[in-house]
Amino acid sequence: ALGGVVWGQTIAESKAINFIDGYDWLYLVLLYALVVAIRFVQVGMFYPVFSRIGLRSNWREATFLSYAGMRGAVSVALALSLSRSVREATDDPEKLEDIEVVEFLAGGVALLSLLVNGSTAGPVLRWLDLVKPVLSRRQAR
Repeated sequence: ALGGVVWGQTIAESKAINFIDGYDWLYLVLLYALVVAIRFVQVGMFYPVFSRIGLRSNWREATFLSYAGMRGAVSVALALSLSRSVREATDDPEKLEDIEVVEFLAGGVALLSLLVNGSTAGPVLRWLDLVKPVLSRRQAR
């Protein structure tokens, strides 16, 4: 959450809105989709290992881990750190514009993960049958 606040403040205080165009919004959506796809590939590659050790997860849990896994906090921190380093090292307007776009994309993916994946996690859990109603809720029906 703190990374998102810092990202929001950085974007609000910068002139990034002048450099972000329609293509950047398209790239943001594509990057978000790519991050989700990569997460599914990563979990799928390691599923044979973590399904046999530790708590022995099943395919439903692996699917939810792929869908709802945390993404963005580290990338926002790295983007902000890179931004600071670039701003200290140069005054080149082209490089400063590029770093604004990098900040936008990193924070945007984190925000989309929070909004899309976070708000739909409950229905996905129910769809995967990972949430069993408690006894009191079953009796209330």
